[in-house]
Amino acid sequence: MAFTGSDVITLVRALINDFDSTTWTDAVCLPFISEGIRDMHTNHPEVRLKTDGTLRDYADLAAVGNAVDLDDQYKTALAEWLCFRYFSGDAGDTRDAGRATVHLGLYDKFFLPPGMK
Repeated sequence: MAFTGSDVITLVRALINDFDSTTWTDAVCLPFISEGIRDMHTNHPEVRLKTDGTLRDYADLAAVGNAVDLDDQYKTALAEWLCFRYFSGDAGDTRDAGRATVHLGLYDKFFLPPGMK
């Protein structure tokens, strides 16, 4: 089963308490979703491997309703990346900087081998 950019945004809205999208619109989220996918392709190349053994090519997500070309298991990691970027945007608030660090840590932890999590 595939997931869309909208699925990730819905998950993130619950985590950042922005259910009515007044703080972060879908249009603002879209480039950060693409940035997260690009980070995965660059720093965690295992995400590129398809079940048939071929490799995925990186492509920016054109619209939030489009399918993300990653396995479903990476939806949560992508949501953590978006939360990291959201809280990084409020750099003047040290509490938000701390929350950004927590979400980046959860994103990175997702890619650790099972025995190291």
